[in-house]
Amino acid sequence: MKVVEPKVEYIDISTTYEGMLRDIERAAEICVASTKRHEPVEDYINNSLINRHHYRPLEFGTAYVEVDFPNGVSLNKEDYTELMFWEQVEQNHWTRIKRSGRYSDYVTTNCRVLQEAWDYINSLYLKELEDVEKGILQITTLSLKPWMEYVKNRWKFTNEHHKRHTFKWEVSRATADSFRTHIMISSLMQSTRYCNFASNKFGNEVSFIKPSWFEHDYDSTPYSAFTPHEHLILRSWKQSEDHYLSGIKLGMQAQHARAMLPLEIRTEFIQCAYEWDWENFFDQRAHNSTMV
Repeated sequence: MKVVEPKVEYIDISTTYEGMLRDIERAAEICVASTKRHEPVEDYINNSLINRHHYRPLEFGTAYVEVDFPNGVSLNKEDYTELMFWEQVEQNHWTRIKRSGRYSDYVTTNCRVLQEAWDYINSLYLKELEDVEKGILQITTLSLKPWMEYVKNRWKFTNEHHKRHTFKWEVSRATADSFRTHIMISSLMQSTRYCNFASNKFGNEVSFIKPSWFEHDYDSTPYSAFTPHEHLILRSWKQSEDHYLSGIKLGMQAQHARAMLPLEIRTEFIQCAYEWDWENFFDQRAHNSTMV
């Protein structure tokens, strides 16, 4: 059993297209306690996330683009479809926009917004194909490209764009659960379903976060010196770890054995949001004005 201090790390959000994809990859890998890099990363995102409808990690990819149609929109199918796509993106409440000219917008959004806008346009496209097959329409009015291509072609990062920020926490499961109540902050947590703490990856033991009210350090304090309250907590944690490890040894799956783990187990937890949402988060947490 380990008892560790909580930690927080600020993570720079990439301002490049390739970096945006890596930010998605990093968030997804946190769920399984991995730092693996996939090549090519676009294939990983398409095959392992999008095709399986695992959209949550996409929220950690921040897209900075300039959307402009200075000459209006022609009857060209591709132009018309792309305009519809960006209109869906700009109307989403997770998107932030700054006007950069009469026909141009600096758009900041996350990749889940992009994927869901694409899904919507694609549903219209498929409906029109059905109508063509039924003889209701003779030609289609849509011509759809992958949303990654739209973003790559219009990528532009400027100081005028609204900025997003990412923090990675090492906290207790209870603390992470309370942080997730801030609904305008994207959150992903290490999964006790997929993480087997009885494996070598985790040192064959369970780690717990030291509560703020503990008076003594676990590693350097003789057991007899702990307070009665600390004794009680430590004994319950040790029993939970013993039961968990025994369950795994008996053939239980990690997702079943996790029922024996308490809320103070250590978890890695990543969050991303706009500046205003972080200001609101820290204001509430610093002044203890939240209920959880």
